[in-house]
Amino acid sequence: MNLKLYSEEFKVVRLKKALSKKIEGLFFYSQTEDEFSLVCNSSIELEHIDRVEYNYRLLKIEGILDFSLVGIISKISGLLAKQKISIFVVSTYNTDYFMVKNNKLQETVELLESNGYIIEKQ
Repeated sequence: MNLKLYSEEFKVVRLKKALSKKIEGLFFYSQTEDEFSLVCNSSIELEHIDRVEYNYRLLKIEGILDFSLVGIISKISGLLAKQKISIFVVSTYNTDYFMVKNNKLQETVELLESNGYIIEKQ
């Protein structure tokens, strides 16, 4: 399976209120009755931040994943969990993305490559 590693750093943000500005580039925003969450490039300036986690690197599972496919994230998360590497997962209609802390990136890449994953570095 092919993965794409993004070169920039990302952050995970819990906002105090709904996102009120346009975000450029790749980002993920979710709004529920309980919270407003945003994943975006670390360089983006934001208002109304409640909490933030920095230093994430983003990997994309390449290709369009059919809804009938099972176990893709489970296999990746299982491999990384055995090495005590935490992930943060975001899904879109077409595919899945996951993030690891920057200090675990090299270990993550080596582990995934040794298990047959091909990682394209952007």
